[in-house]
Amino acid sequence: MEFSVLYEAHLVVRDLQASARFYESILGFTPALATPDVRFYWTGHDRRHMFALWQLKPDDHEPRKHTGPDVSTWARSHLAFHLALPDFWIAIENLKRCGIEVRGFDGETDEPSVHTWVPALSVYFPDPDGHALEFISVLDEQPRLSLGVISWSEWNRMNA
Repeated sequence: MEFSVLYEAHLVVRDLQASARFYESILGFTPALATPDVRFYWTGHDRRHMFALWQLKPDDHEPRKHTGPDVSTWARSHLAFHLALPDFWIAIENLKRCGIEVRGFDGETDEPSVHTWVPALSVYFPDPDGHALEFISVLDEQPRLSLGVISWSEWNRMNA
């Protein structure tokens, strides 16, 4: 058996309306289902990737009658969204135009980082709720396990 992709992921958010606006207008996710307490999105054009936001309900301590997340607690989560390399650069520019701060892996620079063991190019940014989001693009070069995480400019110098 081989798992080729993750089909869906879920996040609990403190303000569903604000999060929905971000994921729809900034990231461009396509709404699939909307209720007062949850929003489902298609993250690809082929309906093979789904993402959901659930409204936090701190007083909801009833046993789960469905398979969704525990909505009585909030925890900061991390999700990475893969993009083809040309789309990666477009997505970063879109975030910046919208006033979203992007950071490399070290959090000290806005330059993308390369995870050399993959290798993959990535940037990190927050959603309105404080979840750590990442755009990532797998590169065609060979992995370099010993280098760890380096800047995009360092990676380019080494591969020139």
